Amino acid sequence: MLLNFNDGDPFATGAASYRYSQVAGSGDASRILVQIEVDGEPFEAILDTGGGYLLCSPELADGVAIDPDNALDDLWIRLPGFRMRGTLHRLPITLKSDGGDWGEDYTLEVTAFFPDPNQPLDVDSLPYSYLGMHCCMERFRFAVDPCPGEERFYFGACP
Repeated sequence: MLLNFNDGDPFATGAASYRYSQVAGSGDASRILVQIEVDGEPFEAILDTGGGYLLCSPELADGVAIDPDNALDDLWIRLPGFRMRGTLHRLPITLKSDGGDWGEDYTLEVTAFFPDPNQPLDVDSLPYSYLGMHCCMERFRFAVDPCPGEERFYFGACP
């Protein structure tokens, strides 16, 4: 069942189960991983309410054709243990629902950080993409139900 406001208007138009587990580079901390789709390809991404942008893993970045001349900005981002240089681009992504009673997928455009392919960075350094709050998660409504057996990530359009 999807989430609604008291007046019956939908808060979320889609929901999906998520994975809550430890990921490389996070020490003992567990992370919420959700399914997204970029250019028709599925990826798992970490929800990061303290981060900025969609931070693309090398795997995701390699699969997307971007024009370096159309970059919004060129900047450095600091992650635990290292810094990386890259460029910002606008990118459509799809949040994947479980379908049926769990609603519909939701596609939106976010600002994505693409690591510079000329710097030494491998998939082990950044095994997942991150859905950051700034210019990404702030563009849609979301809620997380962490109750055991009910783990759901709810999402929908902002008004």
